[in-house]
Amino acid sequence: MVGGPVTETWAGPDGNPVHTRGAVTALVANELLRLRWADEGWDDSTEVEFRLLAGDHGTVVHVREHGLDRHPDGARLTDEHRAGWRTHLSNLRRCVEARSGR
Repeated sequence: MVGGPVTETWAGPDGNPVHTRGAVTALVANELLRLRWADEGWDDSTEVEFRLLAGDHGTVVHVREHGLDRHPDGARLTDEHRAGWRTHLSNLRRCVEARSGR
């Protein structure tokens, strides 16, 4: 639901929990999820967009995150988030393939 809350809790580099909070800004069933969120302690939020597209061998998931460059350590955050999204998408793929018997 547009305007609905988004909350993620994850372990930071020191092992302590970090809370990321935001809201859904756009939602189109089976096509698009866009949200705006920020880690606790951030001065500004980022926008993340997930798009689902039909591909030759199944669904293709595109993830784009905007706004990390507005942070003082934006280059580092960009590298970390890029690696993180790759890990999340790889985990998603393994889960989908396991459930589909591939």
